Amino acid sequence: MDTAVTPAAHTLDTTPDRASPPPGDPVLRFLTWARDDARFAFQPIIDPYTGTLYGVEALLRGHEDLDFVSIHAFFDFCFRMGILQQIEVLLRGRAMKLFAQMGLPPSARLFLNIDNRVLQAEDHRTTDTVEAAHAAGLQPSRISLEISERHQIDRDTTNTETLAQIYRRELFRVAIDDFGTGFAGLKLLYEQNPDYIKIDRFFISGIEQDRMKKLFVSQIVGLAQTIGITVIAEGVETEKEMLTCKEMGCNLIQGYFVERPLTDTGGLKSVYPRARDLRKDDTDRRFIDQELSVPPAVRSSSNLMETFEHFREHKNMTFFPVVDDMDEPMGIIREEDLKDFTYSRYGKDLLANVSYKRHLNEFVRPCPVADIHDNAERVLEKYSLSGTKEGIIVVENLRYVGFLTASSLLQVVNEKHLAIARDANPLTKLPGNHMVVEYVTDIVADAGAEAVIAYFDFDNFKPFNDAYGFRQGDRAILLFAELMKKAFVSDGAFLGHIGGDDFFAGWRDMNLDRVGERIAELREAFRDQVETFYDKDAREAGGIVAKDRAGVERTFPLLSVSIAALHLTPGRGDVTPDDLARQIADLKKKAKAAENGIAEGTVG
Repeated sequence: MDTAVTPAAHTLDTTPDRASPPPGDPVLRFLTWARDDARFAFQPIIDPYTGTLYGVEALLRGHEDLDFVSIHAFFDFCFRMGILQQIEVLLRGRAMKLFAQMGLPPSARLFLNIDNRVLQAEDHRTTDTVEAAHAAGLQPSRISLEISERHQIDRDTTNTETLAQIYRRELFRVAIDDFGTGFAGLKLLYEQNPDYIKIDRFFISGIEQDRMKKLFVSQIVGLAQTIGITVIAEGVETEKEMLTCKEMGCNLIQGYFVERPLTDTGGLKSVYPRARDLRKDDTDRRFIDQELSVPPAVRSSSNLMETFEHFREHKNMTFFPVVDDMDEPMGIIREEDLKDFTYSRYGKDLLANVSYKRHLNEFVRPCPVADIHDNAERVLEKYSLSGTKEGIIVVENLRYVGFLTASSLLQVVNEKHLAIARDANPLTKLPGNHMVVEYVTDIVADAGAEAVIAYFDFDNFKPFNDAYGFRQGDRAILLFAELMKKAFVSDGAFLGHIGGDDFFAGWRDMNLDRVGERIAELREAFRDQVETFYDKDAREAGGIVAKDRAGVERTFPLLSVSIAALHLTPGRGDVTPDDLARQIADLKKKAKAAENGIAEGTVG
């Protein structure tokens, strides 16, 4: 709806943020530009587990065309002129049309910014955005509207508390942008209960080495996900930031590491291999799959009568997951919340009345959401923090795939711990041979990912064991296990104890140069510390006299370890576990003969 502009609004702005006043009538010029000429760059938002395109954010460009030094200066001017609502509606419409023409997968969403000052406009209408979406041939469910914390709103004169509800009623999704930097903070999160929050770039930059930022992000992620809010990390520029955000539990990633904003939208991809090839944390999926149930979900577009009938058809269900038209979960709906209609004398008639205005979304309750790639402990933590009695919704690529009840989730954790206990080495408690084989098999299957695997074998262990006894031999094994943990766990390495004096370590998304430095340091540390396990004479002699396997006495050097390290390059082609076993066996022989006790090789 257009609004009249007062004479005062036509006065040219002369504040310092303008390079020069626009010629002619600025209102007409701006409105025409917004409708016909405004340019946008689109930046992809992806799933960090799979690299799959989730959506794109439309970023306005071309402020210099109107002689403004920044986009924010342009919107500030429009606000002072009283035309902010008109400009916003026209820009949204243009962005939607451009998005509709891209040919992206139907699952892709469009993220659009809303200047929250439009809420103070008398002509603000959600139907304007609905009409713009339909004009572009888009369903509102594909569009997420971002509310920025940039501007403080007078809450005495606006109804910001219901903004998310208003747009959700029209099946839009709502996000809070620049989270953590604005005026409202957690209060806005509480009031709006958005579908997404976008953590500001300030908290993402250098997060891998900033403990305070890690703490902040992990707490926000934990809070958001327990109430079913999807978290987007903005401004991710490096691989380390990407992996750390993923480790913190962020659901989606946006930033230069994935792709810069593109004006040539032909460069957008459905999958971003650069992100997909990074570490996948799905070692617990087999346990989750065993317990996962798939109760039929209710569509958020359903009316209350349809939902009521859904419960009647499934009499054993006391709740159902609720998903939108794109199969993304919005929460759960409980039978008990509909009991007023169920037991009311006229309840069914009321539900059947098309003029009845209460919407299904009003009955949706928050429910925690976990990715199917999450480990079992993280899933359990999300559930335990939520206070939801039913359980947790499970997604893949943010789409609903099933539900873990409270009892089935406990079963997942229990089965995992039993599997670890059955396979773990009884001395070191590290995963045993079975889990090592599984790990190597998974690495081989993920040919697009970079990895390093290393095998460790003690030198001169038998004569040491014979001379000092099994108890001292166990001490040497435990020492090495502890040194491995200190050296490698911070890198996210998988550690295994194959048996006896044979150990294993594996790294995803790690190059051989970095691993080589770590294993050399580990070898030196073990040699230095295990020397104390010998008596004084042996230490001074640099070895002990013992019988070899043929029963012949000879001098054996002090304990050390030989290390065979194999680098698996991304895009290496077809390789089998047997291929790796043969190469490792060859490297072990070379390591035994090498002066430094280390042999390295590459596959691919």
